[in-house]
Amino acid sequence: MPFIPWPTLSDYMKGIMRDRKDEFLEILDRIYGYILQSSERVPEEENALSGKLGTDIAFDASKKPDFGPILRKAYMELIPLNCFYNAETEEFLYFDQEFVREHYPAKYILFRAIHYMYCFTPNAEQYYPKEKLIAKYGMEDTWQIFFQEEQIFLEEVRNRGRYSQFYQRTGVDQGHIYSNIMQLKAAGWQGK
Repeated sequence: MPFIPWPTLSDYMKGIMRDRKDEFLEILDRIYGYILQSSERVPEEENALSGKLGTDIAFDASKKPDFGPILRKAYMELIPLNCFYNAETEEFLYFDQEFVREHYPAKYILFRAIHYMYCFTPNAEQYYPKEKLIAKYGMEDTWQIFFQEEQIFLEEVRNRGRYSQFYQRTGVDQGHIYSNIMQLKAAGWQGK
């Protein structure tokens, strides 16, 4: 793949979130538009996420959640983290699109875009409260459902059961760090 000299859309949005809120919101609208254009729609009855409610996902059964349009193929990575952005031409260039779910809500992909924007942007909540976006896109009844589904998705992707040996070696061993500090101090190290 050729080198792309543009920043990620995520980095660009972090830079405008505080002072250029209108542009930030316009870009989110464009993202949602691309999500909606990415696949044909299927009837609401075919929503794969509905089948998980009450079993894998807890929800308020007194309210019927409005999932919005259901996509035949939902491209999970149509999010700012996986997109280059050319601010001069306002061009989006998505990359790393290997995860697809069939018959999933378009709003779930938008949830992922917003969720990770706020996860990786310090002070994002101060710049633009996430609750405003949840209301803007009609996700008041589905945000927590999407959050639970995201935890299930991440567990599948990480496949912790299968790769447990790998994950045991990827964490920071605090005991080992402490032991090294004690050895350095015993050798006369005066660090802080």
